[in-house]
Amino acid sequence: YTRFVDDLSFSSQQPITQQHYKEIINLTDKYQLKTEPTKTKWYGVKQQKIVTGILVGKSLQIATDYYKELDKDLIRLQKTMEVYIISGQLHKIDGIKKFKQEVMGKINFIAVVMGYDSPVYNKYLQSYDNAINPPDKDELSARWVRFSNYSHF
Repeated sequence: YTRFVDDLSFSSQQPITQQHYKEIINLTDKYQLKTEPTKTKWYGVKQQKIVTGILVGKSLQIATDYYKELDKDLIRLQKTMEVYIISGQLHKIDGIKKFKQEVMGKINFIAVVMGYDSPVYNKYLQSYDNAINPPDKDELSARWVRFSNYSHF
């Protein structure tokens, strides 16, 4: 049994049967730990096991999908920052404060799993810095003006 915040994981050298599952549910109910059947995952011996975004095996790794989603978040963050700058709304930047915190939290998760000296962590830290500090307004405006020269449909 492993617990990370509210995520519970059970493993065994033998396959966990439906009877085992019922016993687990009885125990969690006894200790008032609410289970969510839709979040319950079963893994076979040879399957990759992903628990709270971590690929569990001989060593801990972060699942590839985690990085893919983080890459998308960083692109969204950068584009949002650029729009704020181009539109002259930089003074309203608090509107994306929570999103910035969520992205930084995901990056810090990498540090916790992989280490603060990890090249992967440092790469994402640099990408975050690039996203929240896009080019200056003049450079962005030049790109925007080129785009806005196209006629309307």
